[in-house]
Amino acid sequence: PFIDSSGAYMLESFLKTVRKSGTLVVFASAGDAVRRSLAAYGLGEDHVRYAATVDEAIAQARSLTTA
Repeated sequence: PFIDSSGAYMLESFLKTVRKSGTLVVFASAGDAVRRSLAAYGLGEDHVRYAATVDEAIAQARSLTTA
């Protein structure tokens, strides 16, 4: 997996925009390499949530938004 600085910038901009509206972002099936790449650009777990599968991501998002 690879993300360049322009991709990281666009993702960071997207995350800032959706967080303003209270939207939660959960990445599914993101392995350690993807997480490290995102964290290297300042997009760590304080910006997004991670789940092993899409079903788990949906369940996590639902539990966090109804809590």
